[in-house]
Amino acid sequence: MAQIDDQILEKAKNLVESLKREKPELATRTDKILLASAYYIASIKEGKPISCLRIAKIFGVSDNQVRSLLKSLGYSLKLYGAKRERNAYDIYAEIIAKDGRSITKLIYDTNLAHSILKRYVKKLLEKGLIVKRREGNIDVYNSTEKGLLYLEYYKRMKELLTE
Repeated sequence: MAQIDDQILEKAKNLVESLKREKPELATRTDKILLASAYYIASIKEGKPISCLRIAKIFGVSDNQVRSLLKSLGYSLKLYGAKRERNAYDIYAEIIAKDGRSITKLIYDTNLAHSILKRYVKKLLEKGLIVKRREGNIDVYNSTEKGLLYLEYYKRMKELLTE
């Protein structure tokens, strides 16, 4: 069975305290479930992922409880990863921020399938938030002034919502 990594455990404890401040409704959850969920997220961020089932066993809780809490916090679970769910506005901001990238690099940077990324890029081009230019034999996408303004508003909005 996996041992508890003290460094990850400390980060998990800090995350629990932060979550309790941000979301008072989490106070009704048992500390073991909160800590197990935070440990799972911290292990991913530290690059030492441990499966949700293994973490649940370590902390003596149900993996369904851990998964449920992670999902309620906005994490979609993969086999060994948790990633914050993104909406269209998050993805638009990601693409705009990746100035001067080809479609291939954007695929890797945004972790989106080619067909899905193309839809987002098309919308941004239509709205004038990015422009396409040719560099040699490669199409490269650059942010426009309007796109940078969107990015600035997006960042402000995120700040307001996390205060």
